[in-house]
Amino acid sequence: MKFIKFEKENNTKALVTFIHYLPFDQVHGLPDEVLATGILVGIIPDPEPNGKIPKLYINPETQEMWYEYIDSPPEPIDAIGQEVARQKFDNLQKDMIIQTFGQEMTAMKLELMQLKAKGGE
Repeated sequence: MKFIKFEKENNTKALVTFIHYLPFDQVHGLPDEVLATGILVGIIPDPEPNGKIPKLYINPETQEMWYEYIDSPPEPIDAIGQEVARQKFDNLQKDMIIQTFGQEMTAMKLELMQLKAKGGE
């Protein structure tokens, strides 16, 4: 037998929040006060390996159990990679702006030198 605790969503659906696989074990078992806060079940089904996060539910009236699946959040490394790519793109844009300003400054210096040279004649 396995011991479970759950949070009721309604009379026929509850999210399993705790599972103890050895509730009567001499060393790792649970005291009667804790056992009174949940129920004992026989078999807990295995989740499907589908790449999603399984959430175990139980019908408290019939003790039927099933999984509902939610999409996994993106891997942290994916989020980091996207942020790095965005920053690189931003930096490239800034570099292009700086390069354009540099070219404009050079053109203005040349114009100024030409004007000074004409004025000194």
